[in-house]
Amino acid sequence: MNELKNPFAIIEGKLTHVKDINKGQTLICPLCGKELILKEGKVMIKHLAHKSDTKCGGESEIHKLVKQYIYENVESVNVNKHKIDLNYNNLTLYGEEKLKVIGRKIEYSVTNKYRPDLLFKLEGNYYVAYEICYKNKKDKDKLKDILSNCNLNQVYEIEITLEDIENMDLDLILSKSKLIYNKLEYCLDLFKESEVKKITKNLNDMLSKNKVDETVEVLKLKRKIDQLEKDIDNKNTKIRSLEGYGEEHTNWLMKMQRDRIALLLEENQELKERLC
Repeated sequence: MNELKNPFAIIEGKLTHVKDINKGQTLICPLCGKELILKEGKVMIKHLAHKSDTKCGGESEIHKLVKQYIYENVESVNVNKHKIDLNYNNLTLYGEEKLKVIGRKIEYSVTNKYRPDLLFKLEGNYYVAYEICYKNKKDKDKLKDILSNCNLNQVYEIEITLEDIENMDLDLILSKSKLIYNKLEYCLDLFKESEVKKITKNLNDMLSKNKVDETVEVLKLKRKIDQLEKDIDNKNTKIRSLEGYGEEHTNWLMKMQRDRIALLLEENQELKERLC
């Protein structure tokens, strides 16, 4: 990997990326406060350099500048619509929706255990956090436990590459964001857990009252018996439709059907005995 160099300067109090800097402007290093110069030629790509030698810079410092730049320049973000479809206890999120940023904080503690890189308040009283990840990723499972009781709706992680830092295309960077925490999913997990407990309690209550005929296993047996009896009726109908043809293969088919009926009747009887 190439050496990571600072691509930012302060121009009239605003953090500016090198791609938006032109010659003739007064450039101040946001890390050390010393003057920068813009270099651009046929061989070297457009970049910034200090007028005098300095040990300014480093990956952690530049990571902070990336966060600051995103913080200052993002005006709206795409989020998964906050709607769910509870279908057989599966969560479905509906597409995406662009929401306007109406408030923002950087490295703000939303709980005493969690301080995201960026926090945006969006229209509709919707709160979204972003983790700007250059090398180290967040632990998703820990987030679920930490954020369960706060009003943060979603957390996205953006993995920043050296190319991202050099080009700083905000739309492209945000499009790479991955949803690593969603309050809806947490709420659905709680719902599933409570439903399982409720069903278990109901079954135990029925068993304690000797209402065995209402248990799930018995209901399955009854459905199986109903299906067997329908199969027997269907096969008898098939036999009647074959009678009278007298051909060898027809008789063979009729024998097969009768043998199958005998097996179904035997299975049906065994199931009924289990219900007694």
